[in-house]
Amino acid sequence: MNYSYDFSSTAKPIPLLLKGDKFIWPKIDSVGDTVLIKLHVKDKWYNKFSLPYLKVETNGFSQEQYLERKNSGVRYFNLSELANVVKPGQCVKLSSNRLTWQLESAELLIFQNKIADNSKTLVIAPHPDDAELAAFGFYSTHDSHIVTIIAGEGGRSDYCKAYSENASEQRLFQAKIRTLDSITVPMQGGVAPDRAVNLSYFNNTLDQMHKEPMAPVKSLVTEVDDINQFRKLNFSSLLPVSNGKATWQNLLVDLRYLIEHIKPDTIILPHPWLDKHPDHRLSALAIFMALKDSSFKSGNFLFYVTHSTLSTKYPYGPRHSPITVPPNFIKDQLKYSVFSYPLSHEQQIEKLFALDSMHDISTIPGTIYDFKWLLHQLLTNKGHGNQPWLGYYRKAVRANELFLVVPFSETQKLINLTEAVIKQ
Repeated sequence: MNYSYDFSSTAKPIPLLLKGDKFIWPKIDSVGDTVLIKLHVKDKWYNKFSLPYLKVETNGFSQEQYLERKNSGVRYFNLSELANVVKPGQCVKLSSNRLTWQLESAELLIFQNKIADNSKTLVIAPHPDDAELAAFGFYSTHDSHIVTIIAGEGGRSDYCKAYSENASEQRLFQAKIRTLDSITVPMQGGVAPDRAVNLSYFNNTLDQMHKEPMAPVKSLVTEVDDINQFRKLNFSSLLPVSNGKATWQNLLVDLRYLIEHIKPDTIILPHPWLDKHPDHRLSALAIFMALKDSSFKSGNFLFYVTHSTLSTKYPYGPRHSPITVPPNFIKDQLKYSVFSYPLSHEQQIEKLFALDSMHDISTIPGTIYDFKWLLHQLLTNKGHGNQPWLGYYRKAVRANELFLVVPFSETQKLINLTEAVIKQ
């Protein structure tokens, strides 16, 4: 089944003449910022212990790109790093542990997004740590503000047991620690606390807020009903004044206020349906609605996916390998561009340290796990839910950060499509 992306109006296609496992790199007028190779592939065999990959080699350059299992159809591999080192006329070799490909339908897709180095950027993080997982490298090198929607009292709280044996007190402490994380960890990427705002709405309540826009909700795990209890931890003068009520209408007012004051050229946020987390989808919808009602209309959305609808293992492959486009089998009528932002090895290590500073991702303070315990967790696949550090350090510390790009002019279409997905 083919990936359902429409790149017809956003990418320059260059047909490739594949001769078995080789092709000659063509002369390209402008490499652009992102280069994909489109191949029609088939997975020769399947097992649950290994992922299929495409290996690309030329003149000392070698890179493996991983996909989900059971592939058959059009797939896209990210050759952006290769495109910056290969020269026209050089031979590029393709190989794979499991994939075969059709020779006649291969092509390069060249994307030129023209995102300036001084682009004013607003990163939307539904929860503390989402900004770091998706865009630490990008926001560290741009004129960035970060807005986190939710205080962070949900999720795992095992690391708070050292604070109290009382479950409610653990959750209150967790909200405090994660709110402060969302404000202070961005300093590791050069974003000062006055540019990082946590609006302190409550975990897993955005859906309820959306259904009844004027009705206030309370935290599902702490019984707190005043968002100012966590919001007061902010340092920023940008923070909108709040009456403390967690309503959809108040969230839209907050976001509209921030958009008007920050005036972003770029808004980085979760993809509203390729990312399956309800808080991520509703955060995106809230941004669309706030932007539609604001006076600020020019710019681009950069969508990220941290909770793929297809697999919790996306992005596939080991740490430091490149990310390609997320699996997409939904015909959504959007014309995406693709933006691959490269991270140097040093930036990847800085990102790793930033993630390790986020309490919901890092290991439990003061706890040491032996090899036998770790091996048991990996073999039984118990690490993905209860021990997130076994997954996020692999998924997020990569050779690039990848975004699907849609202009602000598509905001109404995005609202309609997102609301239709949420109603399903």
